[in-house]
Amino acid sequence: MKAARILVLAVTIAASGAAAILIGSDEEKKPEASPVAQIETTGALIAKSDIGMGTAISSQDLRWQAWPSATTGERYTVLFGVSNK
Repeated sequence: MKAARILVLAVTIAASGAAAILIGSDEEKKPEASPVAQIETTGALIAKSDIGMGTAISSQDLRWQAWPSATTGERYTVLFGVSNK
């Protein structure tokens, strides 16, 4: 073989090896997930669906739902002693 062909073959092999190394090292650099803010919640009693005026309410019309503690006021019916931090 001529020296020029050997040189081209060596450059091609070196370039393929460098590309393989670069592709393999890219998998290790994954972005970290950003932390999610945890909100303190409490259980609030809410209606399962819209309730018309004058409708009698039964326990089947209501359900407990996690609610941000910072937004509950005096008019909310909440589960005392139950909170998610």
